[in-house]
Amino acid sequence: MKKNLWALAAIAVVMFLLPGATALFAPHDAGMAICFLLFFGLNNLFSLYVGIYSGLNLKQRWYLPLVNGLAFLLGVWTVFDWGNPDFYGYMTAYLVIGVLTMFITVIVVRNIRKELNQK
Repeated sequence: MKKNLWALAAIAVVMFLLPGATALFAPHDAGMAICFLLFFGLNNLFSLYVGIYSGLNLKQRWYLPLVNGLAFLLGVWTVFDWGNPDFYGYMTAYLVIGVLTMFITVIVVRNIRKELNQK
């Protein structure tokens, strides 16, 4: 349970704190560049990480990719424009990345365990 709290805290930092800090502290030109890096780089990699982490223990962490996508949506709505539907595409992409990675991780771990048990 404690590890899941760390994962939820990491999701909150990446999806709430980073866009908020960008909007508050970065100049407008640099803020736009940082948001591009967040939306097209860091958030994608973080969604991949969340999916791998969830797939390692599916029974206890299946909800983390969902929380990740919803946290992104709530974070950008809070920081930029509440209810703006433009961010649905990003949320869907992060959700798909997380869920697909989670299921791929489950399949890979299952196959590795099966091979280790055969030897």
